[in-house]
Amino acid sequence: MTDIETRRERPVRQRSGGPGTARPLADVPRARTPHHDAPHDDAPSADAPHGGPAPGGAAHADAAELRALPPLVFAGECDLLRERLARVARGEAFVLQGGLHAKTYGRETADAIRDTLRTMMQMSALLTYATSVPVVKVSRIAHFTDPRRLVARYQTAAAALNLVRAFASGGYAGLRQVHAWNREFVAASPSRAGYEPLSAQLGRALDFMDACGPGSAGPADVEFFASHEARQPVYEKELTRIDSRAGEPYSTASHFVWIGERTGELDGAFVDHLARIRNPIGIALGPGCGPDEASAHLDRFDPEREPGRLTFVVRMGADAVRDTLPAVIEKVTAQGHRAAWICDAMHPGVPLGADGGPPGPRTFDDVLDEVTAFFEVHRALGTHPGGLHVELTGREIGGPEDRGLQRHPAPDRVMSLPPTPCLTRAGALDLAFLVAQAYRDGCR
Repeated sequence: MTDIETRRERPVRQRSGGPGTARPLADVPRARTPHHDAPHDDAPSADAPHGGPAPGGAAHADAAELRALPPLVFAGECDLLRERLARVARGEAFVLQGGLHAKTYGRETADAIRDTLRTMMQMSALLTYATSVPVVKVSRIAHFTDPRRLVARYQTAAAALNLVRAFASGGYAGLRQVHAWNREFVAASPSRAGYEPLSAQLGRALDFMDACGPGSAGPADVEFFASHEARQPVYEKELTRIDSRAGEPYSTASHFVWIGERTGELDGAFVDHLARIRNPIGIALGPGCGPDEASAHLDRFDPEREPGRLTFVVRMGADAVRDTLPAVIEKVTAQGHRAAWICDAMHPGVPLGADGGPPGPRTFDDVLDEVTAFFEVHRALGTHPGGLHVELTGREIGGPEDRGLQRHPAPDRVMSLPPTPCLTRAGALDLAFLVAQAYRDGCR
């Protein structure tokens, strides 16, 4: 078995890559591949996202230790995800990307990870039934920006991935169990009357599957992939390894890597590095992104127009989605690119308050409005709304430190953390039911 190779059919379970480990990037000479150059050995420092002198002291020690640690994911798994995302780009699948709120670093307990996984599985079951296409499930690895804690980040990610793999296998997330959780939610929801028809239809579909043969709707392993935002160049460099199958570089920090607006400059260090690895890549599109900028990203990351290579994560706000996104989609489509499109209604900037001061709390209705706009735009253009990005609290009700959004908040609670919200379990399931109903009503 090769250094980073894995059994592609079970990305959430396979952990053994053979007795060897992937070669660190610094040990491999640079060479051109059919796709791109290998990443630079002199990646920018963690203290200087746009280049600059390398850090010293503890950061150097962490970099050396990271270089010797085994990969968190394997190249074969990344290739499998690229194939899954190619189906999304062709309109044959849907993506659900989600996980704990970014501010929860250090609080990724086993219970929180289990509850987040359970919520994502419940959302996935509803979306699969409503869209009649497979749902590609991608978990978020919480990020942080302290360059002195690179090894701690690796250790946290490794522990979280192991828990996800354990919970996703062995029957915990079987369809029958997931449907039972959804029925419990519907029974207790103030929107019960609206949700019961879809829940009942899904139950009848599972009954049919059971009638088709034993195990059709019972316990099963679930395919989960991992993702992270590139925020620390040294971390990215040291966990980029050469796959000995084809001699190409992959990030082994997660299967899917994305960059936000702060790090997405076309001439910046992050773009330069990520354009050279073979992982599927996500690019955040904010409200200021126009057709030309989106096209430039495609030319930089996907010159060969490879379906599954690039995903646009749209985080524009509802008004810009309606006003700006159509022209972006039209130009990308006209140029022959096959990108996947995901709606991230969790992160857009919130308009200033009426007095020009700080923005007010972002509400569940704000999130729903943006998601609705995203689906309306794609329906009008005849293109595929490829998925959703959500951030969760991992709890039924958000705690005082993260105050998650939900459709029916208690009247005495402020249910958001402006300007970036997250969803409670109830809020996430409300959103999934409403999106599923929109599909069933012909909004796709």
